[in-house]
Amino acid sequence: MPGGRRAAVRQRRRLRPRDGLELQPEGTRRGGGDRVSNEGNGASADFLLELEAVIRSRAEAAPQESYTARLLGEGIQRVAQKFGEESVELALAAAAGDPRAVRAEAADVLYHLLVLLEGAGVSLAEVLEELRSRR
Repeated sequence: MPGGRRAAVRQRRRLRPRDGLELQPEGTRRGGGDRVSNEGNGASADFLLELEAVIRSRAEAAPQESYTARLLGEGIQRVAQKFGEESVELALAAAAGDPRAVRAEAADVLYHLLVLLEGAGVSLAEVLEELRSRR
């Protein structure tokens, strides 16, 4: 968080063992307050957790019905390769100074990161806890 502020956690609950913890931040941080949220712009970290759940469910789908299932079906090496490709595209867009391309490529990177985590058996909550432990 900017300025070293911490979000108050309203609720922690354990999901399945491999999923780690689900953290629910409390309130908002608009106007320099002590709380965290992205009210009004439709974006939030909760969306990434929702997307992770969608990816997990699509991993069980038939490959012909789901790009996610097809990609995961190709194996972790292919998923890792795709994540790497998307990461390079993001870096190139940033170097070119193209904000629209950066947004699009960053979205691709986040999606493919979540697919990579699913393929590796690591949850987003575990990654977030790792980040928190480094503060």
